Amino acid sequence: MATANEKAAARKPRGAARRAAAPAPKPKAGPPSGTPLTPSAKLAEIVGNAKITLQAANKKVWLYIKSNKLQDVQTPRLINPDATLKKIVVAKVVGNKPLTTYIMTRCVREHLS
Repeated sequence: MATANEKAAARKPRGAARRAAAPAPKPKAGPPSGTPLTPSAKLAEIVGNAKITLQAANKKVWLYIKSNKLQDVQTPRLINPDATLKKIVVAKVVGNKPLTTYIMTRCVREHLS
């Protein structure tokens, strides 16, 4: 039969001991959040050639989507890409399936370096 000390040693640490035993968080991949990046030639058709942050690029892409009325009328989270927008999302969109807003943001990130 195990003693009280053996049982205590087998338990998970609590409180400060648990936080101290936790591994350090992994650093994020990619540049910091506000770093200006260069858009690819395909993305530059929408946002321009100047260096731009991810947030500003997403904002300009959304302005493009809204000004060209590419959002689905019944489900606004879906986007119906036109020829220019399809160049950015060609790997993510199969056929003429509508594009979701989540995938659109991921595609913009892939075109910034």
